[in-house]
Amino acid sequence: MPKPDIPSVIFAGSHVIALPLLDFLHREDGRARLRLGGIISQPDRPSGRGKLPRPTPVSQWALERKIPLHRPEKPDEGTLQWLREQSCELLLVMAYGQMIGKALRQYPPLGIFNFHASLLPRFRGASPVEAALASEASETGVSLMEIIAAMDAGDCLGSLSVPIDFHDTQTELTAKLSHAARSLIEQFLPQLLSGKAERHPQDATKASYCRKLEAHDRFLDFHAPAEVLHRRIRALSPRPGCVFELGDEIYKICSTDVAPSSLPEKEAGTLISLPPQGAAIVAGDGNYLLLQEIQVPGGKRLPISSFLLGHALPWGSVLPSHPMKVLEHPSFPF
Repeated sequence: MPKPDIPSVIFAGSHVIALPLLDFLHREDGRARLRLGGIISQPDRPSGRGKLPRPTPVSQWALERKIPLHRPEKPDEGTLQWLREQSCELLLVMAYGQMIGKALRQYPPLGIFNFHASLLPRFRGASPVEAALASEASETGVSLMEIIAAMDAGDCLGSLSVPIDFHDTQTELTAKLSHAARSLIEQFLPQLLSGKAERHPQDATKASYCRKLEAHDRFLDFHAPAEVLHRRIRALSPRPGCVFELGDEIYKICSTDVAPSSLPEKEAGTLISLPPQGAAIVAGDGNYLLLQEIQVPGGKRLPISSFLLGHALPWGSVLPSHPMKVLEHPSFPF
């Protein structure tokens, strides 16, 4: 039996971004500063080419360490009962992907807190990493906040910022944010366990919101400036990935760069050959969106030089453009 003076902490999450934070909690469990009483994550979902059910990265982490794991379709009365069985005193959340109802929010005596992947109040909502990459922001971060009924509007305990570099994709920025989350839990764990965390209200007048991604977000409007397209591609890389259409085929754009035009003005969306073994798309501002890596349907991502050895592109043709719905908005829903 655990010692009664060691708080039981439950963690809810699904995404790989939470793993460094979980590693820290597991270490503190070993030091008897807390008891990591269990993990809540989303159910196994079909994934990969075989579409076999696979656990979330957080579920897999819990299974490997034999930590009690609860995977409801949605948090409900059964989840509340499970929290009671685990003697939950503090509930921590990061990238769980489900709304947490009033009954669960009110249960833990030490509260319920979320590590949100932005510098609140900017980028409240479902896609803060993607929205930050697609924006002109030079930094983002992680905020530790109390969960309330309104979306990501609870009081904040603190935050840590990380830079956004010109070639960062989801992969690089997620790694930075995951380590920022670990630093935040190290900093604020004593306050959380004591129930004496100091809270600071958000400035709602500075709030912005980001929505869930949609299938249509993969398609690009080549009338946009080259840097806007470059940011959008990075924001959606590696998943779901931005694409362009050639006839009946759809090619994924894995990585790009931006360069000024050196040729007479061309129509936005025009495919340009850049010897030796280079390619670009003319953007709406006349600059080039340089294609660095492409993935063919059913194939691997390839450097453009390797791609062009086995694939011909119709130079001079104009690729179809599609409206791009913004990822960040000053109000919600939008």
